[in-house]
Formats: sequence, C-alpha cells, structure tokens
Amino acid sequence: ADMVIKNNANIEQVKAKLAQDIEKEKAEIARGKNMLNNPNFVSKAPAEKVKLEQDKLKQHEDNLKSLVDKLEKISKN
Repeated sequence: ADMVIKNNANIEQVKAKLAQDIEKEKAEIARGKNMLNNPNFVSKAPAEKVKLEQDKLKQHEDNLKSLVDKLEKISKN
C-alpha cells in the first residue's frame, strides 16, 4: 500500500518514519547477530530456537533492505 504523497511535509514524515523503522530493524539485526554469535546460546539452545533466530535475522535483513530501498526512492524525488 503505497502512500500518495501530496507535499513535501508528507515526504518528510514518510522519510522520518522510514528512518525510524530502519533503526528498529538494525537494532533487531544486531540483537539477532549477538545471540547467534554467542557460543553459549548456539550450543545450549534447542536447534529449533537457533533456526527460529536465524529465520528472524534473515527477515529483519530483508525488511531493512526493503526500507532502505524505499527511502532511497523517496529521496530521489
């Protein structure tokens, strides 16, 4: 659902929201990487939990890429 951008104020709001979402995704990615890079977690956690964290990390990385792409497109206009 793309938003219809009517004026620069809207563009700035959208950019601010995207920047906020990008920071959230970066924080989640950092959290996930810290967990998955922790030998104690990886060796002690059930395999399903490790897999779940890997999947979540991949999803956050995909979300981040998508958000960055959107921000770049908006910034070019």
